Amino acid sequence: MSDEETAVRSAKKLVHDVGKYVSRAARNLQKAPAAGPLHEMLLDDLYRTDGLNRASDIFEALVGPLDARTNVRPFIDRCRNALCRIDALEEAVRGLNESAIREAVRAATTVDDALRAMLSALLGEIK
Repeated sequence: MSDEETAVRSAKKLVHDVGKYVSRAARNLQKAPAAGPLHEMLLDDLYRTDGLNRASDIFEALVGPLDARTNVRPFIDRCRNALCRIDALEEAVRGLNESAIREAVRAATTVDDALRAMLSALLGEIK
């Protein structure tokens, strides 16, 4: 498998295993209040993304094959920053702090958008 194919495979896995799940509830919470089932869903998406691990840990476990590629560094940095912000907000998000929830929602959608843009950039390179 070529380096480009490995990069695309890794990016697809990140889009699915991190981006898709971290933004699932966040997309629904962009306009709805964060209470009850949606709040629990957001907590699961951000802090128990695969049922056990937080999104930032899953991201770090999967990003390895892409980390050294300078052409995707801005996307990776954007994700890391947003995931660090999500982690820092955990206590406030769990405590139903509406401002923290809104910030976490924005960060979660940033992660998903950045990962999808990274995949598009990689796919554009190999065509």
